[in-house]
Amino acid sequence: MSILKYRKESTVSLLVLIFGSLFLSCSASSQGIKDKVDSIKDLFKIFETMTVRVEDYKRQSRATGILLKIKDNENYRMLLTNRHSIEGADSIEIVVSQVDNEFTIIDTLRLRIPMFSRKGDSLFYFPKEHLDIACTIIPIAALIRSNRNVVISTIDTSFFVPDERIRIGLDVLFFGYPQAIWSNLNSPFVRTGTISAIDTLVHTYFLEANVFGGSSGSPVFVDFRNPSNLDMSAARKVFIGIIAKTFISPLKVKSGNDYKSSDSLVENANLAIIMPAKEIKLVFEESAQKLIPRFKD
Repeated sequence: MSILKYRKESTVSLLVLIFGSLFLSCSASSQGIKDKVDSIKDLFKIFETMTVRVEDYKRQSRATGILLKIKDNENYRMLLTNRHSIEGADSIEIVVSQVDNEFTIIDTLRLRIPMFSRKGDSLFYFPKEHLDIACTIIPIAALIRSNRNVVISTIDTSFFVPDERIRIGLDVLFFGYPQAIWSNLNSPFVRTGTISAIDTLVHTYFLEANVFGGSSGSPVFVDFRNPSNLDMSAARKVFIGIIAKTFISPLKVKSGNDYKSSDSLVENANLAIIMPAKEIKLVFEESAQKLIPRFKD
């Protein structure tokens, strides 16, 4: 019996998913997605629908995550989000977009993922202390829990931008759920920004953009609409990394004749840190190898 539980967004009760002998293959692999991409519109739809909501109701934490394809494995997909968004939780819930062959969202699926297996093994992988990254894997059978021919959007590491191609001033797009808000069935908000600094000592990028809470884990892409980025867009090298940290500062409020920093009112500093695709790629296969046996037990 599966440790994963799921429910439709429109259904209140949780149903236990049995997938021990169940195998459902994904309707479109990442290679199929790459073959299908004919336009900027296609890229936009794929990146929009591979983005998922990440929620921890107990701690009132909201974040964003993405689904990635594991090399040579059609049975699982990897969920990638931030360590700080889920560390300390008992379980999290994700809301996944189920799409048709045109990558239009036709339904959503809510999955509860416990942090530990019944044997006490961690079902999440936190690669390194300095990396604000958390990974887990999800069986395809759990993602495609429908009688319809649904597709789960993912990309693989072939979409990752080489580190040397990132430059200061590069225009980017990022997809996410600021303040846990979405549109339509599950569409994330799409915002723009610019790479404003590159820290080569700790291997992070600084993003100048209007980034709010809930955007942690948001995937960041080269702005493939920009003609100056056409070479990377044509090669599908567009995934830069995920947002790991936003910067805020307390507002000054009047107290008598003086102004003091507020404990509850803050303003956005319009700056965020990106965990680069290069760092994600280094731990990608390692985390899959460690996690798959834990889900089989």
